[in-house]
Formats: sequence, structure tokens, C-alpha cells
Amino acid sequence: MLLKKYDMSFSMSDAWNSARDLVQNLTTSSGRTSAWSGQGGVDFKPWRFTLRYDNSLNAQSDGTGKLTTDLLTETYTFQVYADMSFPKGLPIPFTNKKLNLTNRFIFNAALKYIEKSSSLNVTTDNTSTFSLTSSAQYEVSQNFRLTIGLGITRMVNRDATGVDNNSYTEYDMNSGLAIQF
Repeated sequence: MLLKKYDMSFSMSDAWNSARDLVQNLTTSSGRTSAWSGQGGVDFKPWRFTLRYDNSLNAQSDGTGKLTTDLLTETYTFQVYADMSFPKGLPIPFTNKKLNLTNRFIFNAALKYIEKSSSLNVTTDNTSTFSLTSSAQYEVSQNFRLTIGLGITRMVNRDATGVDNNSYTEYDMNSGLAIQF
């Protein structure tokens, strides 16, 4: 926490692996996976804003030292979250009216960009993915909760050409009604 308003975190990991043929005393494969991430967040009244960056590198080699896997993944995320209660009723946006339901409203939205790069599998692994997801949950009573969610994802293969380049757009819509006893 910084000034009781901003919070930050940082994490890092490194892993090495190796496989050996003990009969012939040869290394058959070796590799390394490195990852680090940083995140910062700030609260503004009932709203929480978070920025996050993730970086991951996976490199594997066979017994001759030839690179078999080389994948760098970078992820940028911006998230907005709110958890609000309305004891005097829920305001209807763009009007001066209120619904006389007096419970909890939770909103969550995330904008994400993922870029994958490889020097080996260029036509399949060099991709950019953009996504936007959101959900709204309204708790009408202690036993009754309604959730609505929307999302869109666009994956673009940066180096493949032609009609069959594996790029796609995906739309998501979901809803749920929870009744608890």
C-alpha cells in the first residue's frame, strides 16, 4: 500500500528442467520458463481500477541444443470493479427514477490484450488477442441473485496469410439466476 490509496504487487519466477538418458549418459532435453508480473490498483469511492502486466518466456531445447520451443507471452489487463449497495433504491441510468429494490450491485469489466511471439512456429504462434468482458450482478435479496455477462474476443494471427489464417472473433453472452435456501 502507498499512501493508503494505491496498492502494488510484483512477482517473479524461474524454472529450469532437464531430461537425461542415464544409459547413454546424454541430455535429451532442457529448458527454462521465466515469468514476471506487476500490478497496481487504486480505489475511487466504490470503484476499483487495476492495471496488470504479465510476461512469460518458455524456451526448450532437444539433446543437440536445437531450440524446440520458443514462446514469449505478454499480457496487458485493465480491470474495473465496483461493489455498491443502495439502501434508498437503485438509480436507473439516464433518468431521475429509482427502483425500490434495496440491495447490492456488483459490476466487473476487463479489457485485455495478449501478444504471443515465437521465432519457431511463426504462422501459428505469433498472435494478438483483444478481449473485453463485463458482468453485472444484482442481489435482489439474500436468497435471490441475477447475473448478466457480455464479452467479445478477437484473435489475429499476425503472420499467417490467406483465408485459413486461424483468426477469429468470438461473442459471449451469459446470464444466471441463483436461488439459495
